[in-house]
Amino acid sequence: MPMRRIGLLLAAIMAVVAQIAVTPAVAGDSAAGACCHGDTCQVTSFDVCFITGGVYQGDGTTCDGNPCDDVNPLGACCVGASCQVIEFDLCTSIGGDWQGEDTDCIDGQCQSSCPGDVTGDNMTNVDDILEVINNFGFLFDVDDLLLVIANFGCVV
Repeated sequence: MPMRRIGLLLAAIMAVVAQIAVTPAVAGDSAAGACCHGDTCQVTSFDVCFITGGVYQGDGTTCDGNPCDDVNPLGACCVGASCQVIEFDLCTSIGGDWQGEDTDCIDGQCQSSCPGDVTGDNMTNVDDILEVINNFGFLFDVDDLLLVIANFGCVV
């Protein structure tokens, strides 16, 4: 892909990212509800809960009575070469490789033969860029996007 096209793609991605605003909800807000991260509960909006890997309990719910007792465990999840600490069900639903309950991400833990291969297909291509964009701010950040772009075209 010519550098000009990569530059335009990166500019478009950054414009989309700049539009993403994560504003915590206020208790009592009808668009807010309990969000569980493991057994920890916090009142947030659905978007904030989703972006941070939580399990949203529904609009208007509260953290009273500890609604997070029976939620999926948190742990490291590898998607390609990227690692995020998220819940088991979410990890498996996105095709991730669950590293176990209460595990943390460690440098080099999620290996891929092609740097930037977040889809795990042993090549860094448009599919990897789309995966990063689709899960930007949730599983991936700017560093992941730059890694994909820098290694675009790698094939094992």
